[in-house]
Amino acid sequence: MLDPKAAGISDADWADATSSCFPLRVARVIDETHDARSFVLEVPPELAPRFRYRAGQFLSFKIPHAGKVLTRSYSLSSSPDCDREHKITVKRIDEGRVSHWMNDHVKAGDLL
Repeated sequence: MLDPKAAGISDADWADATSSCFPLRVARVIDETHDARSFVLEVPPELAPRFRYRAGQFLSFKIPHAGKVLTRSYSLSSSPDCDREHKITVKRIDEGRVSHWMNDHVKAGDLL
């Protein structure tokens, strides 16, 4: 789970940054290549209407890091026409703080 306090972010700043966010649990992680992983997300039934999507849409993630809240958007790599699951794929970027963190630390059961 994300720990804003460990990243030096106050409760007020975290609440402000995430006021319209919904935590989603990682159901499973798929190693796609040596530098990319997919994250299958569990959407609670009560949030399903909010998470209906079309091809090409994305989800934004708020990640606490070094006293700041970093926002990153990742396209849904699942298909709304044939997948029941919401999945994003994150490729490691050389200078990418969030892509490195997601590939190195996020595991099934974590909340994003």
